Amino acid sequence: MANIERTEREQNGRWTMSQDGKEIGHMQYRWLNKSKFDIFSTVVEKEFEGQGHATELLNIAVKYARDNQKKISATCSFAKDVFEGSAQYNDAYEKN
Repeated sequence: MANIERTEREQNGRWTMSQDGKEIGHMQYRWLNKSKFDIFSTVVEKEFEGQGHATELLNIAVKYARDNQKKISATCSFAKDVFEGSAQYNDAYEKN
C-alpha cells in the first residue's frame, strides 16, 4: 500500500506518494493566500502511470482543503481538467 506524506516550506508544499521507500509520484502546490492554494504540478513516475495515483493525490489535496476550509485553484493541467470535468469538486475548487 502506498504512503502519502505532506510537507511544506514557506509558501510551497507537496504531497509525496511512495511505496517500499520508492517515490511513485508527487503533487506540488503554492499558497496564494491564507485560504487558497494552487496545484501547479502533478507527476507520476512512468512505471506507475495509468494506475490512478495522480487522482489519489488530487483527492488527498481536496480532502485537506475540505477539512481545513480552504479552496484550491489549479494551473496544473491534470488537476484543472479533473476539477473542471466533475461537479464533485465544486465545493473545493475555485476557477482561476
